[in-house]
Amino acid sequence: MLWAAALVAIVAGICTSARSQQALADSVGTIRTVSTSGVIDRKNRFFQPLGKQFPITCEHCHFESDAWGISAEHVRQLFASTGGRHPIFTAPSANDFHAALTLRADAPVKNRQAAYSLLLNKGLALVRRNFDSAAADFEIVAVIDPSLPQSLHTMSVDDAGEVVADATAGSTRAIPGTAYLEYTARDNGGTAQVWLHRRPLPTTNFRFLTTVSWDGQDTRQSPNPKVRSVLDGVLDVTKGAIRGRQTGPSLTAENGRKYTDDELTTAAEEVTAFMFSTTTAQDSVAGVALNSDGATGGADNLARQPFYFGINDVLQGDLTISPAGDISLRNVPFNPIAFTMFEAWHGRRDEVRAAIERGEALFNAQRLTIADVGGLNGAAIVLPDGSTTTGPAGAIRGSCSNCHDAPNAGDHSTRLPIDIGVSDKAPKRLGRDHVAGLPLFVLRRKSDGAIAQTTDPGRAVISGRFAHIGQFKGPILHGMAARPPFFHNGMAATLEEVVDFYNERFKAGFTPDEKADLVAFLKAL
Repeated sequence: MLWAAALVAIVAGICTSARSQQALADSVGTIRTVSTSGVIDRKNRFFQPLGKQFPITCEHCHFESDAWGISAEHVRQLFASTGGRHPIFTAPSANDFHAALTLRADAPVKNRQAAYSLLLNKGLALVRRNFDSAAADFEIVAVIDPSLPQSLHTMSVDDAGEVVADATAGSTRAIPGTAYLEYTARDNGGTAQVWLHRRPLPTTNFRFLTTVSWDGQDTRQSPNPKVRSVLDGVLDVTKGAIRGRQTGPSLTAENGRKYTDDELTTAAEEVTAFMFSTTTAQDSVAGVALNSDGATGGADNLARQPFYFGINDVLQGDLTISPAGDISLRNVPFNPIAFTMFEAWHGRRDEVRAAIERGEALFNAQRLTIADVGGLNGAAIVLPDGSTTTGPAGAIRGSCSNCHDAPNAGDHSTRLPIDIGVSDKAPKRLGRDHVAGLPLFVLRRKSDGAIAQTTDPGRAVISGRFAHIGQFKGPILHGMAARPPFFHNGMAATLEEVVDFYNERFKAGFTPDEKADLVAFLKAL
């Protein structure tokens, strides 16, 4: 696999040969992408429609101007400029895949708005995960989904998720779990699915990637990257995304020719190589260059940032992995000061630089009370060497960098999916209204009848384990200002709401001025 060999240096080391592209304006300043190839190759199949039924390209959900993601505002602009006929508005991105397949090309604009309301309002694309209910240790009791036909909602559940008699005071109509799975199987060869709505993750900065997909679907096979590499995970996601542009048994090109398996693999390899070739970061804020006066912000510096799987791991300290997959602990403890890009601005008088530096210090500060985090507190955690450890049973003092520990990148440097309550029925601070348009799943553990309600089961869909409900990876943080809203479900419209959620969820006690500084820092990433 020559294409893979060419990526080894990019994935494993420092990207020294990247060249800057022209900076693009965003809501707070400018953002820039650098590429190891020297240019953004617009002839790459990343930018080409590869299917006839759904002639979308990768770019239609991953725009350079949006830090290779897509903002909800950009989605709305595309809808307004095309009357809802831009290629992004096809069934793979709809609220209800089955209904969107039958939506006529001449359907009224209001019908198209309704069919894609989650994409328009929160920038959420549909993710369809196969689900084996017999193998899982929990069952889907009911689903409350305002996007699916009301005729399916034939039962009632109360606020606690218990099934109750119809017309019970305070109850809500819901779809029985069996009926839901039958509906989602209609266009999937009879295989039941769980339909989820998630923000498209940016297709850049893959050199820092450790976990593929929000729920770890494509690196779930092992916590050790030598057993299941990020590169292979991304390739499989890419093949699946390209293959998903057709509902039939094979992918058909726009000219009607059917792709062979080898051609599909070659196309996926080309797209994967492109995504690994770019590094993106905020370049300036309010006219202030983020690499000025000793600071090391911006894409050029990020391309030179050292990184390897296990760097600064919060659980074991710095670790490395040999080509054979053997783990070596370097006896260097976790350092909560994970971001150091703006230390040189300490004490600056101009408020833009001063606020960013103060925000960086707060991000690193041990101000959070980390408790009741699924997958961490009291949980059995599988380490990269395959052994298991138990997370701290009680609350611990920590910082934002406990979960965003990769230095100056911000994702987790190993595979540690956790549940901080983003997919709760009513997330902290933001409440039920911020997620009311999403499906609400009522899940019941088979062993003891315990009930969980969630807007996205997360890792549990692919593992089949009740204990994994609501667990997701921590994403790479760069380019955030260019791609609101935030979190996997788009529940936070602004970075201010992001900080408000964390402040209440982890009892940080940030003052209004401190919250403003944290926002200033996040906008500078």
